[in-house]
This record gives sequence, C-alpha cells and structure tokens, in this order.
Amino acid sequence: MLNVVLFAVPVMLLATMWPHVPRWLWLPLGVVASFCIEMVQGAFLPRTSSLLDWVANSLGALVGVASVLLLERFRPAPAAELS
Repeated sequence: MLNVVLFAVPVMLLATMWPHVPRWLWLPLGVVASFCIEMVQGAFLPRTSSLLDWVANSLGALVGVASVLLLERFRPAPAAELS
C-alpha cells in the first residue's frame, strides 16, 4: 500500500507541474521508472527486487494519473471563463 502512495503523489505533482506533457504519458513513465528502481535495487543495493513492488508502484502511477484527470474534470472554471 505504501508503494502505491509513494508513486501516486509524485506522479500527481509532476503531471500538475508539467501540464504540456500529455496526461496519459505519465503512466508509462511511472511504470518504466518503477522497473528501473526495482532493477537498481536488485543489482546494486542489499535488497531484493520484487515483482509485487513493481506492480504496486505501477498501480500508484495509475492512481496518480487518474487523480489528476478527475481533479481536472471536476475543477470549477475560473471566473474569467464563466462570463
């Protein structure tokens, strides 16, 4: 569960900070970043890489992207766009 949160929050922040990057692109970026992290852990750190961790991290990226899309969809329009 912690892996999901640890990936969801950064993906949400990055997707919000760089609005010119298509939202859908953050999901494969999160999956690839998670894979790279797990490979580094297995190769260079005294930890084992785990398929379950990779899946949880990827799910976190999905939750982050979905959260941004939902927040954007239901965000009220600025006052200038209402008139």
